[in-house]
Amino acid sequence: MENLIKDKEFVRKTIKRISNEPLKKDSHFYGQFKEMKIIDAVNKWAEHQNPKDNQPAIIFLRVVLAANRKYNTHVKPNIDRIIEENPSLTTFKSLKNLIDSKSREEFYEFWGHKNLKKYNTLVNLVEATEQIRSQYNIQDDFKLMHKWAENIDIYDYESDIIGRIKNIAIATIQHLRMDFGVNTIKPDQRVIEVLEREFKFEKVNQIRAIKLVEEMANISEITVRKLDLVLVNYGSGYYDNRKYDSQLKVRKEIAIKLLKLEVKRSIIFEATGIELKSS
Repeated sequence: MENLIKDKEFVRKTIKRISNEPLKKDSHFYGQFKEMKIIDAVNKWAEHQNPKDNQPAIIFLRVVLAANRKYNTHVKPNIDRIIEENPSLTTFKSLKNLIDSKSREEFYEFWGHKNLKKYNTLVNLVEATEQIRSQYNIQDDFKLMHKWAENIDIYDYESDIIGRIKNIAIATIQHLRMDFGVNTIKPDQRVIEVLEREFKFEKVNQIRAIKLVEEMANISEITVRKLDLVLVNYGSGYYDNRKYDSQLKVRKEIAIKLLKLEVKRSIIFEATGIELKSS
């Protein structure tokens, strides 16, 4: 594979610089670690993970809820509440039973979020696990999804059982892979913005972001997962993300209009930096 990084020393210095900055109030880990250095917070998080956070049912709820939402304000409080109030909600079967037992409006109230797209995504995700189970014949839910996470081809994810689900794209695929034990990154808006602004990489799409961070991890001797957390905590804490989100929305709208005009996807990416999922 071609090396994407030319100036390795600049990358090492930049990783060290942002890693040693303190968490800000909008950083994902601020609620747990306050103004601690980002790298210290990441290391402490890795040492003291709560096993309850890694129950398969909770992972599905968290991952789907987290898409395009601020973690500290919209995700963590609801997930913490759900864990506290529903200690038996651990397996995919228990999650399916819960979904089946509630009306959509009741489930919105339980989840703390009213969004039909995300509700349908969660339902389809739970249903997809039965197809995956028939493929691998693994009964333990976490081990089953870990096997899936190890075997999915992220460069052809749209042909995957989960990748085919409407409203699931590469960032959600990577978030699932990460939470089910694979040492990888979630190439979300925060990560991409840090790669472009701090490391001066240009036209970073999600696949390119994955390759870059994997290469950066080798250079810096930080695991890919920890480096992902450094980038996320820096981006969420140090940037005016409202402005970035607004600019990104405009670029996505332009990209969609170009696609409707039958402009090639490769040209759209070159012009906007947006990589559109095939329909």
